[in-house]
Amino acid sequence: KLQFFLKYCKKNNINLIMNYTRNFSSRLNKISKFLSKNKFGKLKKIEIIYKKGVYNSCSHYLSFINNFFKLDKIRIIKKENFFKGNQDYFGNVSLKSTFDLNLLFTKHKHERINIIGSKGRLSYITEKNQVNYLISKKKTMIKCDFDKDQKNMINFVKKNIYARKKCYKIFEKNIFILQTLNKICKKI
Repeated sequence: KLQFFLKYCKKNNINLIMNYTRNFSSRLNKISKFLSKNKFGKLKKIEIIYKKGVYNSCSHYLSFINNFFKLDKIRIIKKENFFKGNQDYFGNVSLKSTFDLNLLFTKHKHERINIIGSKGRLSYITEKNQVNYLISKKKTMIKCDFDKDQKNMINFVKKNIYARKKCYKIFEKNIFILQTLNKICKKI
């Protein structure tokens, strides 16, 4: 349905933006510097700890991760305690891309993204908008503007309202995320 919608918008010169607001942060390049190979090392795995559902939470977090690491050829390795409830899906999922990716369901912890490399670790506590980088027992807080995510998205739209190709490219990247989540959830 989204592919059809995208084709319709292109044909009729309609601009569109997907509401993954973290992707419009002006601080993504700062986070990217911390994830560079000379500081971070080789990417080992990513853990997404979530409680609000695969579509409601993980779609946003995978889209965010896709800014730094190319998510492609994702394979589902294992699903545990996976169930449908409250109009979304929940459970633990192990995925494989060029790295290990785990979606870990919890009811009682803050949602977070842990990006683990051979030299360092980046932890993003999403509900508190806190990004911390840990290397050799030294913790650095990375200043981010995720608390202004709606404003950042509006500013992007203002600047790029006529840059349809740029907006379509972002939209197409996020269709891939939703296709991946559909594969995970359809076998339940």
